Amino acid sequence: MWKIFGLTLKEEKSVTQIKNLLNQNEKVVLMAIGWLSREDKVLCRFDSDELFIRSIE
Repeated sequence: MWKIFGLTLKEEKSVTQIKNLLNQNEKVVLMAIGWLSREDKVLCRFDSDELFIRSIE
């Protein structure tokens, strides 16, 4: 979960990019993003049929 926060700190990444970088199942990545979003740690944006994530500094 905190790996996702670190990956998206400097630049926005898509769920697909995060999934491939961490070599994780998409469901696990989405659950972690959901938790980070509820805790106001990340911002989510949906564009071109893809979910993009950026950490809030």
